[in-house]
Amino acid sequence: MPYSITKTTLPCLTFIFGLALAGCHDTDCFYNADNPEACGFASLDENQSMTTNLQWDEISTTGVCDACTTPGEKSEEEDDCYAVESLAMCEAESVPRGLYVLVKWDKEARLDKRLLDLPFISGATVRAYWKDIEYAPGRYDWSKLDAHFAWASDAGKGVRLAIGTGVYAPDWLLRSTGNADTRCASNDTIATSAFGVQTFCASVRNGEYKTQRRSFPVAWDAVMYARWRMFLEALVAHLETSDASRSAAIDILDWIAVTGPGSHNGEVLHPDADYLNLPLRHPVSHGPINTADDLLEALGFSWQRALDDFDGLFGARRIHHTLSFVFKSFPLGNGNQEHDALFKQDLLDYGRALPHAPYFGLQTNGLDDRALWVSEENWPLAKEHWKLVRNHTTPGQSFTGLQSRGMGRLYGDGDKSSCGRGEVWKKLLSNAKCLQVDVVEVYAPDVLAPFDESCGGGVRAQLQELHAWLTQ
Repeated sequence: MPYSITKTTLPCLTFIFGLALAGCHDTDCFYNADNPEACGFASLDENQSMTTNLQWDEISTTGVCDACTTPGEKSEEEDDCYAVESLAMCEAESVPRGLYVLVKWDKEARLDKRLLDLPFISGATVRAYWKDIEYAPGRYDWSKLDAHFAWASDAGKGVRLAIGTGVYAPDWLLRSTGNADTRCASNDTIATSAFGVQTFCASVRNGEYKTQRRSFPVAWDAVMYARWRMFLEALVAHLETSDASRSAAIDILDWIAVTGPGSHNGEVLHPDADYLNLPLRHPVSHGPINTADDLLEALGFSWQRALDDFDGLFGARRIHHTLSFVFKSFPLGNGNQEHDALFKQDLLDYGRALPHAPYFGLQTNGLDDRALWVSEENWPLAKEHWKLVRNHTTPGQSFTGLQSRGMGRLYGDGDKSSCGRGEVWKKLLSNAKCLQVDVVEVYAPDVLAPFDESCGGGVRAQLQELHAWLTQ
């Protein structure tokens, strides 16, 4: 039976764009000051205009979650029930929703426990580097993860987990014989670490080593992959342990970021190295990698293998997982924007087809108050990137999360008072609504901002409104 979609009736559907479209006031209508509910997206054309407005509550479609509400049940209107076996679990395994506060990557970083007691915070995004956990082969320090899972459990909140790998793999795995760490100088050859991992030297784009030249593992290296797989198995085993005082951490793991051996932090992100001039061999054909298409195949192989592993280890335990894309997930010095778009789309298609995880999600960073996070320089990338976000929906199998921009870049040179920041968040909230996201990740100082009566509540009031909208 047709019905009108609202977020209340959509535990399984994330967002659907390109339907019930009307005009928009602004040519850059992402956040539209004249009409905060306006959502410009259908017309991402070459003239850079965004001239459409999606009226979410007016979209009419066929029932999905309400057609199959118990495991194994088939609707009398069987056509209404896409992928019955997974959609039947809509009520029991709904997508994560709400505001999650970000934990810093540092080994010693600890979240202020007061944050998890706030009613408008749904959980914590716990981020940690592999190198800080597996400090020696097969020896682990789980203290940072344990502390945050315990605090979240005590507060009745959930956790999103991201383990940074790639250049943040353990030093003992990546450093060359005789070196104290993974710092490097050469960028024109492939080296072999003391542990047997093929590496190359490149500048780090994000995180603790940002701007440093460090040894990166070749994304499809067999030794690296074997050690990463062993680590993931140890992680799952640890998360499944429990004691008399507390249930297993995996019980409050809302979702986990899929990270691969070539990634930075928790994102699908590769260094800007000159791959095509390195003596790399294709992981399947074993021939030389001479073209951008060769590199696309090799990186695709690496990330598809990572998706298989996360689905087998976490998806099979009914844990959702996500890929986190950035504008340049494919190393563009070695190809063009079409390679980046194809790389992302292929991985999304592959992830949506995985058999186990209840929901497969897309995440991206950079949520802020600007119309489309664009400039003349990055517009083609931005256009393709946000088209991908717009089109990411598979009923019953996907959800969408965004992370607010880092605070230094979110506020820039603007008014940094509580009222000024509140105005930024007012527009950011409108953007989140426009994208119909399920989760927004925010930084702790914003969450701790005081409620400012002088300007309608400031940042705190906007966060409370965003939480209410996400969880309604």
